[in-house]
Amino acid sequence: MTHNTEKAQTTKVASVPKQYYSANESIDTKDKIEINNTDTRKKEKRFSKKQLKIAAGASVALAGTAAACAVIVSSFSLGYTVKVDNTVVGTVATKSEFYEVLDEVKTEVKDIADVEFAPSGEESFQVEIIKKDDFTEKDELAENLKSTSEEMAEGASITCDGTFFAALASKEEAERVLDQYLSNVTGGNENITAEFAQPISVDSTYVLKDSIQTADSIYAALLAGKSVSHTVAEGETIDDIAANFGISKEQILCDNQLQDEAVAAGQTLNIYTGEPILSVKTVEHVNGEFEIPFETISNEDDTLYQGKTEIDTAGVNGLKYVDSYITKVDGLVVEEHVITSEVSQEPVTQVQRVGTKELPPSVGTGEFAMPTSG
Repeated sequence: MTHNTEKAQTTKVASVPKQYYSANESIDTKDKIEINNTDTRKKEKRFSKKQLKIAAGASVALAGTAAACAVIVSSFSLGYTVKVDNTVVGTVATKSEFYEVLDEVKTEVKDIADVEFAPSGEESFQVEIIKKDDFTEKDELAENLKSTSEEMAEGASITCDGTFFAALASKEEAERVLDQYLSNVTGGNENITAEFAQPISVDSTYVLKDSIQTADSIYAALLAGKSVSHTVAEGETIDDIAANFGISKEQILCDNQLQDEAVAAGQTLNIYTGEPILSVKTVEHVNGEFEIPFETISNEDDTLYQGKTEIDTAGVNGLKYVDSYITKVDGLVVEEHVITSEVSQEPVTQVQRVGTKELPPSVGTGEFAMPTSG
């Protein structure tokens, strides 16, 4: 009997975890459900990313809009366009700014010529959104206001230390007059430089037509200097007035076109004091050899009659070389900067005797007691 020696082969099935299956489910059905759940989760994730992108984009747009609004608010402002007789004279942030400038112009004109300034027509205000950098500066607004007046004209003004001095037809003419005056002060000396001691300003501006002067009249006024009005007091004479002001009576007669010295109480005279209208500073370069004045020693001598002088040692001027800069204001020395000062010859002091002896009765003075002729 023959025996089959081959062992019976058995199939080993891998065990599946119970949680994946119920009693009635197959493996394929479970797999399908798991796949569907995975797809759903992926879609939800993609949708969330889109929402985030949309939200981020909206935030950026809102931020950009807010930034643009901030720029507009910081760069622009409500204001007024101001017109006079339908002519635009400027833009202002508030009406009070306009009226402040108008008052300043009125005060300026009043101080210069005692005239009441008024624009040529009524002012009007129109509300506008205006770029802040475009508001009209005060000086420009003032000039525009002046231009609306029929009493004003284009010209130039000379101001001294902020105070009005004169008005001319043009800036070039004003500058020429001032240069001419400085040249007169130096006298053509190349070693002297001159400039005004106070701040002088020449500006093209609108000026009162009636205040415009010629260059010749302004130059003459500068040469004449300051003047004051003097009212003659009771019993006052030309000699008294001249002594009080330190000038000659001839000058008073000339300046006031008087034929004689007779003046009446209450009469007004124009007195030129000699003080300059515009102060000038000069700097002179002094270079060369100059004399040193000798000194004098006087000794009393009772052997000499009064009025007699005997020189024992004659005085001799010395010499020195000087290189310096001398600064003057209106002709008075205010500073001297010495670079070099070398004495080449010392001065010799003069020594003299002065008589103190009384004159005897028989000795005359040498002069006639009464005038004689012939």
